[in-house]
Amino acid sequence: MLRRKARDPQTWTAQLEHLIETAQKPDVSLHVVPFGTGPHHIRSCLELIFFQDGHTVAYTQSSWSGHLVEEPEDVEPLRLAYDLLRDTALTPTDSLTFLRTALAEHAPQRQPTLPA
Repeated sequence: MLRRKARDPQTWTAQLEHLIETAQKPDVSLHVVPFGTGPHHIRSCLELIFFQDGHTVAYTQSSWSGHLVEEPEDVEPLRLAYDLLRDTALTPTDSLTFLRTALAEHAPQRQPTLPA
C-alpha cells in the first residue's frame, strides 16, 4: 500500500525515505508488488527463516497475533505462496525506482522545515 499515504506528510516522507535507504543495503532485496497484480494468497506479514541445517520455519503476523509455523508440511505451502508472489513483484531495481517516484510525487506536498 505504498500509494496510501499516512495522515502526517512528514511520517509518509520518512517511511518512503527509510524504504529507499533500506533497499540500497547490500544484504536487502526489496520487491514491490504492484497493486495491479491482483489478489494473492498472502494476507498477512510473512517471514521465512532459513536455517543453515536446511530447514525452514515461517512466522506469520497480523494486527492481532503472530504464529510460528514449524512443521515442514505447513511451511511448504507458505514458501510456495511467497515464491509465487515474488515472481509477480518488481525487480529490486524497479522497486527502488518505484519508491523514488512515489517520494518525488509526494515531494510537492512536503512542508518545508523552518529553522527553530
